[in-house]
This record gives sequence, structure tokens and C-alpha cells, in this order.
Amino acid sequence: MTPEEHGQAHALLVKAVSDPDWQAARQALEELMHKLLVVHRLLEAEERLAKATRCNGCSVARATLGNRSNSAGGFPLGPPGGSRPL
Repeated sequence: MTPEEHGQAHALLVKAVSDPDWQAARQALEELMHKLLVVHRLLEAEERLAKATRCNGCSVARATLGNRSNSAGGFPLGPPGGSRPL
């Protein structure tokens, strides 16, 4: 995460735990979880790519990675269920 993204995540966390309006707190928590899920998926994809690169073109890495057409290593970048576009 960039320092800016880190600051945004921190602000969402503070709002989620301190906003007296439960709906605003819920929305902040939902946005924070979405951001963390995206970061997690990107890190997983980066790890898979690093493993495939270290393998230096072996067939196991190609079979594991496959043909991935979505961002983040084949995972759609959105909340579970795809209810909200990025």
C-alpha cells in the first residue's frame, strides 16, 4: 500500500469504530474490507507470479497460473458477489 492508501485505510477504520451513525460506520467498514480484500488478492497474485518466475518456465507453473484474463491473477477486483463495481 502506498502511504496515501494507508492513510485512507486508517481514516476508514477510525470512522468505522467512532462514528455514532451506525450506517456511516457500517459503510466505512465495508469500504475498508473491500480495500483490504483487493490488496490481499493482489499480493496473492504477486506471490504466484514470483513462484512461476523462479520455476523458470516449468510446466507446473504454467498449469497453476493458467490463462487468467482478470486483474489480480484471475480474481475479479470487487466484493464477494460482485455487488459493487470498482
